[in-house]
Amino acid sequence: MVALEVLAGLAATTLAGVVGLLARGLWLRADRRYALYELHLSTHDHAKPQDLEDMVEAIANVVRAWPVERIWRGQPSFAFELICDQLDDTTEKATQTEMEWSLNVRCQPASVAALDGALAAAYPDVRLGRAHGQPPRPRAGRLRTPAVLLRFRKERSFVYPLLAAEELLASPPIEQIALAQISAGGPSVVRFQLTPTPLFFDGLARGRYRRHERHLVGARHLGARPGQPLSTLDRVEMASAGRAQNRSMFWLEASVAADDQATCRQIGAAVQARRGENRLRRIVGTTGAQRRRFPSAVRPLIPSPRALVSAAEVAHLLALPSARMKGVPVRRMTVPRIPAPPQVMRATDNATIATPPAAEVAKAPASAADRR
Repeated sequence: MVALEVLAGLAATTLAGVVGLLARGLWLRADRRYALYELHLSTHDHAKPQDLEDMVEAIANVVRAWPVERIWRGQPSFAFELICDQLDDTTEKATQTEMEWSLNVRCQPASVAALDGALAAAYPDVRLGRAHGQPPRPRAGRLRTPAVLLRFRKERSFVYPLLAAEELLASPPIEQIALAQISAGGPSVVRFQLTPTPLFFDGLARGRYRRHERHLVGARHLGARPGQPLSTLDRVEMASAGRAQNRSMFWLEASVAADDQATCRQIGAAVQARRGENRLRRIVGTTGAQRRRFPSAVRPLIPSPRALVSAAEVAHLLALPSARMKGVPVRRMTVPRIPAPPQVMRATDNATIATPPAAEVAKAPASAADRR
């Protein structure tokens, strides 16, 4: 009896602790604050595929919380937001309203400097939240609750990646999405919200890849004669799965917000255009609560298994648009990020070149012009 009472007490204590942690996680999830920083593009944004994957891995390491912090405080997220809004150009002669497109990063203010460094490793001239050497500053204002919201996730299992076979020869997907936003003619927001998974998800993903490979090699060829080669489809699926494994994993929440259904459908078609062994499929049944949570970027409490993506897929989705993108009004920086040498005089060195006292000027020898 005593042993049963001890076990019951331990079970009750454990249950109370789990419920307390869940309640604290829900409270921190709703109370966590993010800021929106504009990503200032340059006139020659181009990065190699491996540099893009390294950039995403670095961002994952910056945002991912330690295991103890994840249990106690939860896991923060970050998001890339493609915002197309009206630009008011008011002058004395006329008032002209045009659409302007911008690329933004939503993150916690404490991690913006580290994210700026991770982005600069792949794109040296890109600046996050600042134009030159000043500290990063968030954008003013707040997103309004959209009238229409479309959400997307993978159609098939995460084993089948979104990577296209010839993505190295194609333009970044963001370029096509930006063109669709501008051609729609109305305000819109496309958000790719990413949450790093715990580290043990990497091992779970590798195990799932191995089972997928055994399924292709064994189950589909059960009864075939020994030594028969795999079909072309099987080889392509195994090669695509191999490109996405051994990478950091993320929960992806892709969404499109606009003022009308037609604009959302037009932009959503561009979001779904790039596909490989898998594709993004629209989630049916967006509720009013999800639309109200959109301005504060509160992610779903329980993510879907189809929302799991690898760092290779994220790098493919978040490749910055190059300067060859035409038809999209976007501001770009023309001044490269070249740090000055240490010996160059800076504005803080004014004290070293201050005007000498009047007594020292009087003691100084007169110049040849003054003597004449």
